[in-house]
Amino acid sequence: MDKGLKKIWYLSRINLLEGLSPDEMKYIDSHSRMREFKKGATIYFPHEDALRIFFLKKGKVKLFKTDLAGKEMVFAILKERECFGSLSFIEGATTNEFAQAMEDTVTCVMDKKVFFSFIENKPAIVLRLSKLLSLKVYELEMMVEELTFKTVLERTVSLFLKLNDKFGTQYAGNKMIDINLTHSDIASMIGSTRESTTLAMNKLKSSGLIDSRKKKIILKDLPRLQQFSEN
Repeated sequence: MDKGLKKIWYLSRINLLEGLSPDEMKYIDSHSRMREFKKGATIYFPHEDALRIFFLKKGKVKLFKTDLAGKEMVFAILKERECFGSLSFIEGATTNEFAQAMEDTVTCVMDKKVFFSFIENKPAIVLRLSKLLSLKVYELEMMVEELTFKTVLERTVSLFLKLNDKFGTQYAGNKMIDINLTHSDIASMIGSTRESTTLAMNKLKSSGLIDSRKKKIILKDLPRLQQFSEN
């Protein structure tokens, strides 16, 4: 496939851009550029890239913040077809997060002003973007609620169920979360220490609820995990 056509094909699969005409896709293509990031590379730092929007074409990206001690708090893991960066409609709004490639990643980058000007008369895209921003706020509210009211064990189960919804694949009759996750990664996503997270995971393993293979979490008894989360 021609490189230009391949780029347009990737762009056409982005959730936010679904339904655009060929001419509209060509406009997006001509006003954006591809950027590649190696695994572990920082895509942007807080308050950077305030004027750019990223479309994730290939790979996985984590968004996180750090406290004064430098401890990470991961609040989102993105996969292909998602967008991130300075998505707010508010003039001058900036991001206050880090974005890091979890694996070799390909993005398409577009100037925020150009993109917002482009979607000005496209209510379907504006509605999708509004829903996306509302979902981000809701997810952050749920995260705060879980940090306040749930135990480390409960937060661990809740995280695995959410990740399974997004990244779950079939594995030997079970479900596997198709992301490489260390205990430190999981701890940063549930607002806990590595030691407490390890204890919670060992308890889930000894109960026959989960297992792990090469940094991937296997959900051995999804119904019991869901029941545990609902109690």
